[in-house]
Amino acid sequence: MATVQNTQREQELANIIWDIKEIIRNLYDDAEVEDVILPFTLLRRLDCVLDDKRDAIMQELKDTPEAMRKFKLKALMKKNNLSFFNTSGLSLERLLGAPEQIGQSFETYLNGFTDNVKDILANFVHSDTDSEIVDLTPIYSRLERGDKLFSVIQLFVQRADLHPDVVTNAMMGTVFEIVIRRSKEASNTKAGQFYTPREIVRLLVSLTLCGQESKLYEYGKHFTVYDPCCGTGGMLTVCKEYLEELSGRPDPLLPCGHSITPTPKPIMAHGDMPALTSTPPTLTATTSCPIICSTPATSTRRRSCSAPRTIPNWKRT
Repeated sequence: MATVQNTQREQELANIIWDIKEIIRNLYDDAEVEDVILPFTLLRRLDCVLDDKRDAIMQELKDTPEAMRKFKLKALMKKNNLSFFNTSGLSLERLLGAPEQIGQSFETYLNGFTDNVKDILANFVHSDTDSEIVDLTPIYSRLERGDKLFSVIQLFVQRADLHPDVVTNAMMGTVFEIVIRRSKEASNTKAGQFYTPREIVRLLVSLTLCGQESKLYEYGKHFTVYDPCCGTGGMLTVCKEYLEELSGRPDPLLPCGHSITPTPKPIMAHGDMPALTSTPPTLTATTSCPIICSTPATSTRRRSCSAPRTIPNWKRT
């Protein structure tokens, strides 16, 4: 019953987000709508994750000398179990308080994010330059010129409650996948390659773990799962939940993932996976079959989502 309810909630939430496109219909073609819907969905989720911690962290940073600010922020992020932050003190909701300055305030808001978020947002900027400095203004400049930036922000704030207490990590990943599928269908792109039903993912995960269930109950043992074509990270999320369900342990999994396609990378920010921490090296993997191995009890450190350059003694099923 809970699964059915979650599926319905995911569809409803995806519909709410996708319907926001109506306000920009005359400003963007169908094939361009995702350039607005996807990054703003990500920003709204990040905002909701920070809502309960933003003010407290900003208060602790307030009197920190500039030379120490970076190090203090890292310590506070670790303390609060965050892999990103926004030092502007702004959120999408707070931007609505000054509609006459919405463009300038939004730029300040984007620049306030830590570098890992900026790297993710850069995937939404269609640029052929090799410059290390990424200009994020294309995310909102067209909306600002068309006098739609305030309206889009307002609709996301009013309609899309993406707080982790309301929308779980797995649900957020599914919602993002549905929105991507809708955008590809609208532009007559093959949408099936961007979405895999969760029941199929769960079946694949159960087959991957088949015969290794007894290892879940060994004291101190952790598992590493690597998906070379993780896309939205859905496979890793479902695998994490499946292991927790079987073992009754809170965190038996160290997830690692990589995606050759740049655009899905932001979607992995929906969860508690360390996808925001680094950029993986280029791989030539072409399948989405997870690799699973057990990790010695002494290894309790969570790995980043960077794919290892070598994969010794890992078992592919």
